[in-house]
Amino acid sequence: VHIAPDPIFERHGDDLHEQHPVSVYSLVLGGETTVPTMTGKIDMKIPAASQNGRVLRVPGKGMPKLHGDAHGDLYVTLNADVPTKLTDKERELFVQLAELAKAR
Repeated sequence: VHIAPDPIFERHGDDLHEQHPVSVYSLVLGGETTVPTMTGKIDMKIPAASQNGRVLRVPGKGMPKLHGDAHGDLYVTLNADVPTKLTDKERELFVQLAELAKAR
């Protein structure tokens, strides 16, 4: 039996892994995002000061275990969605942030 790859999830045993794009602003300031699971979508909190590539665990949202009623976990990797088209004001604010970071 061969299992075709899923476009959203990668399976590791009973656990599922998902690459999830989030805004840079959500990584820095924190916030919420909607994450797909095998049973529907859920809202997940993004802690402030999260780094790109941070992995968050959602217990019990993976695949059903072979024996028993338990499920594996869902691991969500946060991937920064860097803006590519900035307004003049946004660019100016990023420059100000960069200058503040240099001054530290």
